[in-house]
Amino acid sequence: MARGRGELTPHELAQMKVISENINNLLRINKCKQVDLSKATGIPPSTLTGYIKGRSLPIPGNIEKIANFFNVNKSEIDPRFSDYSIESSTSTEYYIDPAVNAKAEYARTQEGILLDAAKDLSDEDLDYVVDLVKRLRGK
Repeated sequence: MARGRGELTPHELAQMKVISENINNLLRINKCKQVDLSKATGIPPSTLTGYIKGRSLPIPGNIEKIANFFNVNKSEIDPRFSDYSIESSTSTEYYIDPAVNAKAEYARTQEGILLDAAKDLSDEDLDYVVDLVKRLRGK
C-alpha cells in the first residue's frame, strides 16, 4: 500500500481511486479477466487486486505493462502520466505572484492541500484557503 513510508497523501488516495476505476473499465470494455491481465503482464494477481480495488498505487513500470496489454496510453490508466496534472498547475510558473507560487507549493508539499485556482489568486486569498482547509481538518 504505502510501501513502508507511512500514510498516503489525499492526492495519492485520489489517484488510486482513478487508477482503480480506469483498470476496471478497461477490463470490462475488453471483456478481460484479472487473471488474463496477470498472466500477460507478469504482475502478480495479489498486486493487481490492490490496484483494482484501489488499495495500492501502482509503480510506473506496472502501469506501462498494463497500458501495453490494453494498447492504450499510460495516461488513460494513471493521471500521473497525463500532460496536465494538478502538480503542473501548482508549479512555480503557474501563479502570477511569486509569493503565491511559494505558498501554493508549500501547501501542496507540506500540508497535502492541492490548489488549482485562478492565476491571479492573491496572497491573502491563498492564506484564507489554506486556513479554511486546516480548520475543516480539525473538526
